Amino acid sequence: MTLRNALVAVVAVGLMTTSGSSNQAQTFGTNIVPVETPAGPDSAQPQLTVSARGVLLSWIERNGGLAALKFSERKGAGSAGWPLPALGIMKKN
Repeated sequence: MTLRNALVAVVAVGLMTTSGSSNQAQTFGTNIVPVETPAGPDSAQPQLTVSARGVLLSWIERNGGLAALKFSERKGAGSAGWPLPALGIMKKN
């Protein structure tokens, strides 16, 4: 599963689940659009974490004999996209 497909799946599941104690059916409109991530081409193990500040995306990128844990935080629904990634740690295989 590619990182993009994983993100779309997580967003779709999040939109399908609703919270509330009402037994009435809730109706809402959705518009699922692909969102470009800052992850590189050799990325794997995506992880989405939600907080009050926004959504944190982390992943592992491989480049030759190096593996790097990278992350990016998208703040708020109105933000234009993912900011450039930050490096968490890099290690030789």
